[in-house]
Amino acid sequence: MNEEILFSSPEQIARDQQRFISKVYGWMAAALAITGMVAWWASTSEAALGFIYSNPGILIGLMIVKLLLVGSLAGWVNKMSSQTATA
Repeated sequence: MNEEILFSSPEQIARDQQRFISKVYGWMAAALAITGMVAWWASTSEAALGFIYSNPGILIGLMIVKLLLVGSLAGWVNKMSSQTATA
């Protein structure tokens, strides 16, 4: 079995890092745009505002779900491969 060790030049590493960071910022921008659209919709929808503020339990439940989602994503990120995280 012939195993080769491949080395990248510093320029190639810099290009790969730049491409990776560009993808990360692209995903972050998309997520921020979606968050903004949902926030705008919720703030202009009488039905959504009425549903959220009709019962304090709903608002507290939404906050708990948000915290659980963030916590689970933070836990998953350590278990993901780099290909999965950047896909």
